[in-house]
Amino acid sequence: MRKFFIFLFIFLLLTNCIGSGKTIKTKYVAQKNGAIDCGVAGTAMLINNFYPEISYSEIVYSVFFPIFSYFGSLSSPAGWVWDMDYEFFGKLYGLEYKSSLHEGNVTDEQYEKYLNEIKGYIDRGIPVMVGGWDLYYDDFYGSKLKELGMGPGQAGHNIVVAGYDRDYIYYLDPGAVVAKRDPAGNVTYKQSYENFKMAVTSKWKLVYFVYEKVSKPLPEEERLKLVEQRNRDKFYGKKDVYDLNLSINKASFPYSKFGFEAFEALKEDLIEENFSKISSQRKEYSKKNFLFSMLGVGSTRYVFYNNAWATEWGSKYLREIGRIEDADKMEEINENFTRGEELFQQIFKDYNENELLTENSKVALTELRKIIDNIENIYREIL
Repeated sequence: MRKFFIFLFIFLLLTNCIGSGKTIKTKYVAQKNGAIDCGVAGTAMLINNFYPEISYSEIVYSVFFPIFSYFGSLSSPAGWVWDMDYEFFGKLYGLEYKSSLHEGNVTDEQYEKYLNEIKGYIDRGIPVMVGGWDLYYDDFYGSKLKELGMGPGQAGHNIVVAGYDRDYIYYLDPGAVVAKRDPAGNVTYKQSYENFKMAVTSKWKLVYFVYEKVSKPLPEEERLKLVEQRNRDKFYGKKDVYDLNLSINKASFPYSKFGFEAFEALKEDLIEENFSKISSQRKEYSKKNFLFSMLGVGSTRYVFYNNAWATEWGSKYLREIGRIEDADKMEEINENFTRGEELFQQIFKDYNENELLTENSKVALTELRKIIDNIENIYREIL
């Protein structure tokens, strides 16, 4: 009888351990800007899982050479990271890119398949970035969105799943530092399976991004050569470096301005009467979608906002590899974009409060157009 109880104890112990889950140690990368680079920081975590020496500045520089393009009063989708960009990362670092995206209603069977695929990667020591994470169902952000009167599907995010057990999914939040969730980052948060399901089946359906190692990374010099050629191709609007399978890109690409034509279009939109129309248009977008309001995608502001971030990290990478003269020029571009962002915030705040441009705002618009001239001239030197 005693042997039977010992056997039963061991059996129950093993039963509780087998398949109960796993958590992998993943290098944490904090996003550096509150609204635009959770996907890039998450991607850096996926790449750093295999190559921890690859810097965040290199990863940013690899897909962002601002300004790519400009689409009237809307920032072009060139400023985002699409499947072709993720695939390009894979080419640089010897990684195979895989993704999952479901459209329409999600069945329980489809969700279970999605969840088991994520768990399968974790079991193999591979972190998974979940895209379109609905913050309304996030245990930390959800209460804050409710306080703002927001509902499901109005704010998305990217997180990196690094573990699971019987009761929870464990993940790293690229926005933990900027959101003051955790001052140091690198904390693994947990989410109940019930809320995890809600977060991944809300507005954006069953999205994940993952890399598997298939070969060695290209030498840094070769990577840099490919990156800079591709960034120039993007700058001048070469179609084969854009993901034109996406409906948003199909719709905007034919009307986008690229390269130095984009600078001219931007300056045109910053003329007093044109800017007033853009501001009114932005308010209409804000009523329909929270993202347009918070991120400024529906306004010219996003051009400055995104490019100030990209040039900051671009200059850091150029300095890392010893190209000091180019780094100085990129830093000068960054200073101009940063000043442009400050001016634009001032102008837009003034417009929102007064429903028209004050004399101070008109002066600021003139300065803003001069800043664009400065940026354009430095770009000509670099290119």
